[in-house]
Amino acid sequence: ISAGGVAARLLRGALATGLGVEVAPMVAADPGVGLFAEHRGGALVEVRADDVPHLPAELRPVVVGTLTAEPGIRVGGVDLLTAEAEQQWLGSFEERIA
Repeated sequence: ISAGGVAARLLRGALATGLGVEVAPMVAADPGVGLFAEHRGGALVEVRADDVPHLPAELRPVVVGTLTAEPGIRVGGVDLLTAEAEQQWLGSFEERIA
């Protein structure tokens, strides 16, 4: 997990799939670490909730959130993926090279 942290990975996933995520309260409690910090050697993977306990402890798995059919990235019920945020993400490169 590199620049932008978990938040950037969630954003890319939400935009690419049309799915959403409800961020886990533990992650949302300290967003500087849980959402925006880089995690060298970390990965964001989709795992069924029932399978989380079966992951190797050495991976130090953290449940980041729960996938939802409703698009967006919700933290405490507030959707961070507003139309403006989406446009800023999708259009920033285009604007810089124009």
